[in-house]
Amino acid sequence: MLKEAVFHQIKSEYAYIIGDRTLVLRLRSKKNDLIKVLLHIGDRFEPRNPITTSSLPMAKRYTDQLFDYYEIEIKLEKEDVSYYFELESETESIYYLDIGFCQEVPIDHNTYFCLPYVLESDYVSVPEWAKGAVFYQIFPDRFAKGEAKRNQNIHFADWNEAPKGQFQFFGGNLEGLIEKIPYFKKLGVDCLYFTPIFKSDTNHRYSTIDYYEIDPILGDKDLFKKFVKELHKAGVKIVLDAVFNHCGDKFFAFLDVCENGKNSQYANWFCLYENVVDLKKVNYKTWAGVKNMPKLNLKNPQTKDYFLDVARFWIEEFDIDGWRLDVANEIDHDFWRAFRKIVKSVKRDALIIGEVWHDARKWLEGDQFDGVMNYLFYHIVNDFFAFEKIKVSELDARIQGLLAKYKGPISQVMWNLIDSHDTSRFLYKANENQQRMKLAVAYQILSLGCPMIYYGDEWGVSGGDDPLNRKTVPWGREETLITYYQELIALRKNEQAIRYGSYESVLIDDLKQLYGFKRAYKGEIVVVLMNLSSEQQEVYYKPVQQDKILLEPYNVQIFVQKKSELNQFNVFRF
Repeated sequence: MLKEAVFHQIKSEYAYIIGDRTLVLRLRSKKNDLIKVLLHIGDRFEPRNPITTSSLPMAKRYTDQLFDYYEIEIKLEKEDVSYYFELESETESIYYLDIGFCQEVPIDHNTYFCLPYVLESDYVSVPEWAKGAVFYQIFPDRFAKGEAKRNQNIHFADWNEAPKGQFQFFGGNLEGLIEKIPYFKKLGVDCLYFTPIFKSDTNHRYSTIDYYEIDPILGDKDLFKKFVKELHKAGVKIVLDAVFNHCGDKFFAFLDVCENGKNSQYANWFCLYENVVDLKKVNYKTWAGVKNMPKLNLKNPQTKDYFLDVARFWIEEFDIDGWRLDVANEIDHDFWRAFRKIVKSVKRDALIIGEVWHDARKWLEGDQFDGVMNYLFYHIVNDFFAFEKIKVSELDARIQGLLAKYKGPISQVMWNLIDSHDTSRFLYKANENQQRMKLAVAYQILSLGCPMIYYGDEWGVSGGDDPLNRKTVPWGREETLITYYQELIALRKNEQAIRYGSYESVLIDDLKQLYGFKRAYKGEIVVVLMNLSSEQQEVYYKPVQQDKILLEPYNVQIFVQKKSELNQFNVFRF
């Protein structure tokens, strides 16, 4: 037994509380090292030593490139428990406690792992509506252009023209978005995520001028309020982009600093290197060295209060359903803790999603974000389906390692993306191979978490890095993937096992390029079998009650078993 690989930690993804007083415990060990793991758990305040414990077997839940992860869920009868693990390998059996490894269990239960008194803040809580929901990202300038009844003294590029830069506008607006609400409903998405919509001088609007105004090219507050109301009527929610790390260089506070330097009452809103601002020298902190995006100092109380009020305002006044937080990892954790308190006090089920491209556990401890844009998922899916850099076994190991990284409810609201406004389009990376695109989309929509679809992917839009990844929607194009998306999304919404279920791999074949995984929830089962090769393959998988399954090249077959239909599977082919 490789003891160096064994790990458990309280108050982490290895020990946490979910609704209805359920304790989730995990234990890590070397891959394929243990043959049995038992949990021994008891009342830590029982007036005797040793305390009485129950012995419960733990199941292997995930396996990544190096480790196995065992897991168990226990309905707590007492709020204070102590526990330890019994580990068995082919060569030895040993106990694992808070004090380390022991050949015999100590009498003193204070040497065990323990769960202190369960506080309300200990529960892992995310908005129920967001679990497994389908999100759709929109770059507003490029989505839909409706007839505007206001003066717009600006030249718009032709809708089908190739994008060229941040100061080129195509005229997408709220009028166009309102017209497309039936499209969102028909596609089947649950929530729209908008890149910034506030007043700005750039088409991406990450250089905000006024956080309390809708960009006039898009519309105004009245039109936005109408849009949100109509969206909600259609059963679709909306999340806005919070750009609080930096502002635009025409933001009122920065203009005052430009005029008055460190004598400005807003000087502490920014990080100035010299007494006088020099736009040519860029003698102030910016985001990524971009001079028209000065970095905000959110440790300053006045700045902090201003942006917390912005967060409150758009929920309170317009009933938006959450925020996506731009470059969230570059902002102080204390600000995000205060942000969460404000947002959840105004709308308890508002969703908070951070933009964090790496391991995000530090932000997902229950006091900051509900989830993040899952760029770790993005890299795995692109490496396998687009770039063909990794084998099936590595795809599976990396996905399972990713699921083991986070607490269960957190994984359910992670935004699983295959591309975004900050990356090249998936189809471009896949060398325009629509077969591989469809496989990636199927995997994205059928996986554990929230599929986040980047607008235009369903229309077959391709393109390299910014600005070519931000093309307009080609409304009217005949050859699209829309029906493919609709059918997969409909299946996801119809089957609770896909939206809420566990994830378990059932088929890994590097030679034949076959992959299969199972989603299970409350007695319902969905099995997904994927042929990732260019040849027809035979698959033998007894649980679906078929001797032989034929998978066509680049084909996905989905077997659905309802709780009331034991030993019967409905088959869907994509």
